[in-house]
Amino acid sequence: MVKSIAPGFLARLACGLICFSAFHGLSANEFTIDDSRNFTVTESTEMFLDDEAISQEDFEALSHEGYLVKFDVGDDVSDDFTAGTVLSATATIQLKGPVTSVSPLEVFDQRLIIESDTVFEDLSPSTLGSLNPGDILEISGLPIESGGLRVLRLELKSAGVDEWKLTGVVTGQSATSIFIGTQEVIDTGITPRDCDSGLVTGALVEIKATPDPGFAAGQPLDTVTDIECIDPSLVVDDVSGALIRAVQSGLITALALPGSFFLNEQRVLFDSTTVFIGGDVEDLQVNSFVEVLGELDASNDTLVARAVTFRQSRVRIRAPVSPADIDIGNGLTVLQIPVIINSLTEDEDNIVASGIGADQHIEVRGYLDGGVVVASRVRERGDPEFDDVDVRGPAADLAGDTFTILGVNINTTGSSFRDEAGNSISKAAFFALLTAGAEVAAEDGLYDPGSHTLSNAEIQLEDRTNVSKPAAPAIDIKGGLGGRGIGTISKFTAAAAGSPPPGGTPPPPPAPPPASPASGGGGGGGGSLPAGIVGSLLCLLVIRWFTKRAH
Repeated sequence: MVKSIAPGFLARLACGLICFSAFHGLSANEFTIDDSRNFTVTESTEMFLDDEAISQEDFEALSHEGYLVKFDVGDDVSDDFTAGTVLSATATIQLKGPVTSVSPLEVFDQRLIIESDTVFEDLSPSTLGSLNPGDILEISGLPIESGGLRVLRLELKSAGVDEWKLTGVVTGQSATSIFIGTQEVIDTGITPRDCDSGLVTGALVEIKATPDPGFAAGQPLDTVTDIECIDPSLVVDDVSGALIRAVQSGLITALALPGSFFLNEQRVLFDSTTVFIGGDVEDLQVNSFVEVLGELDASNDTLVARAVTFRQSRVRIRAPVSPADIDIGNGLTVLQIPVIINSLTEDEDNIVASGIGADQHIEVRGYLDGGVVVASRVRERGDPEFDDVDVRGPAADLAGDTFTILGVNINTTGSSFRDEAGNSISKAAFFALLTAGAEVAAEDGLYDPGSHTLSNAEIQLEDRTNVSKPAAPAIDIKGGLGGRGIGTISKFTAAAAGSPPPGGTPPPPPAPPPASPASGGGGGGGGSLPAGIVGSLLCLLVIRWFTKRAH
């Protein structure tokens, strides 16, 4: 026999459904940056696209993933900068204009570095080859000091755009022009804006121009309407003297070792307490893609780093290389590992550019991009020695007391072991810590080409993700600003109507409208009640109705 359901249960169930529906509209939504920082968006959050205000709904309707964004977080920012209420966010576009070269891909003669995390809109990696000179692209990315852009987001604008845009570093000047890389820009009659030291070589500028259907590669850009010097750092002018939580992702633009480097022109300080994740100090190079977590000292615009995270899995190889292993102009093979180069690779001994005449010991430092080793730096390290070989990368193929790094078999017999902090540990302790994908370095080992095996190495676990970071210092909240960041948008959803403002306190309900005889007290121009109040009243009515039924 089927038992009847208790009215009280139905009341609670119905009330729960109604309340969920009513209050769902009151919930704030999340704004995800770099896949790991989940911030809250409310109706008060201000959104901008290239300094133009845009509604949250319109921004959500865009394919917003991949935009470079600068954002401010309120006084509820967490110590690790993974949560808080976004006060404002500005997504930026660095290039809008015609393709001037297909291979290599360039816009306004600016080389585009496309990697596995690049977001495509109306294009895909497989259709890049179908682009033609003159096709219009819109690009959000990170300007490269030597010219070009590390692309975060790439969109094909088949219908064209109303305005062209070129962002880059001034590399040269003449009486009537400036140069962004090899692209000449005619600046006659244009008064640059916000250039405190004048328009000088080395300045980062944003140039706007009227589209010119006749423009082609090699021609000067002569339809310029505006030139503005821009500051890509975290500078905070309105709260001078405050210490502010900060996080910034970007490319290292200059090194000032020991103890300092510049991240998209933002000065970063680090010391022995700074934790390096996914790499070490020796991996700091110009154009390395890193994230810095710390505090911004607004009195001198210095970012003091608690942690520096390499955004791509770092690779280090040191081993003998033969002349036949060099693919001149393209890359090389080391320890049977294919390595490619790009326009950012430092080939200081011209190893890939010109080849080598005899076997040499070569060091490659780089990163994994979609499983492919990309060299950041290639250099000669002396005579070839098969008993002095290093390989660093993610561990794979774990089986008993063996594993591989970048396909190289690691025989641990006779090896020594260290943990993430560099402490000597036993083999058993090492394998208890080791997981697939963990960053491991095997150094000073003996390499056997026949078995593709490295043995007798000094092995260290370098996956420092779980290493404790220094405690966050107290911060001086001024003007409600608790933190500022720069990163890449992973997800955005507009806040629902009625969501609470920063601070988490819901807005007070409006006073009820005056009673109106004509409407029975429900109209009179007072507007409708907020959804949350209506939901609460419905819940009470449902409970009362079911309670009467039960009696």
